[in-house]
Amino acid sequence: MDKSLENMYGCLSHHPAISDKVRNDECIKIFIGSDTEHSDIAQKMHVHKKRFDVKSDFAFLEKTSPDDIKQKISDCDLFIFLYASSTLKNASPQGPEYLTKIRSFITESWKKSVNKGNSIVGYLEKGHKWTSIDGSGNIDVIPGEIASHIKSLNGSVSFSGTFLSTAPFAIKYGVVNDMMTINIKEGEIIGFDCENDEFSQDFNLYLNHNHGNRIVEEFGIGTNMGVKALYGRNAGFEERHPGLHLGLGGGVKGSHHLDLIFSGGKIAFDQTVFFDNGYVNDFR
Repeated sequence: MDKSLENMYGCLSHHPAISDKVRNDECIKIFIGSDTEHSDIAQKMHVHKKRFDVKSDFAFLEKTSPDDIKQKISDCDLFIFLYASSTLKNASPQGPEYLTKIRSFITESWKKSVNKGNSIVGYLEKGHKWTSIDGSGNIDVIPGEIASHIKSLNGSVSFSGTFLSTAPFAIKYGVVNDMMTINIKEGEIIGFDCENDEFSQDFNLYLNHNHGNRIVEEFGIGTNMGVKALYGRNAGFEERHPGLHLGLGGGVKGSHHLDLIFSGGKIAFDQTVFFDNGYVNDFR
């Protein structure tokens, strides 16, 4: 059992809701809820010594009020529920009755936890070169961007923002909010999660048209403080919007360049945050 729990918590340390805190050696608040049937294993999970700093809380799901359960979910970084469902005598597709009372709250909290913790990380060699579009020598190009190619990008990130491409994503979808979570491994999109079926079909069509479309060819940072918002209408200006944009495709024959221009987020070099929904402190 100890080996199994050690393996479980090892895998859990990579969950996007807590991975940043684990890397920074911060205390993680975990809430474990269980029905009576699974109380033995739940209690062992609760007291098991973890490899990272954890403050664990426990409650019986059948015996604790919905309001108290909601509060515990709100107070934690991540929650784990163990309960019987399809094996119950009066099984329901909605699960046990005590869960139906808090299901919508669980769903919303799950979305927030994933969006809160997501991140992509890349590593730069000494002397890594960037392209700077600062207006010098490019009188017909709007200034305000630095960009480079980072092969070692890894992680998952939630996308809110707009699109830049001759493929009509911006025309069709405009500016989106939490449209999808993109999964990146070694600079390549290996998958994405999206609740919008039509967009999923369109984005899959783009990715599958040419393998080069999956490659993150550009890691760009907009620096033009005069671009105050995204509208999904003027690519030349909006690519300079302060913050991150990822350019997919365009590096191999037959692939097609598509910029994902993020409306917000946080960017750091090493442990120094210089952008947090806007440039901070000395970086303004």
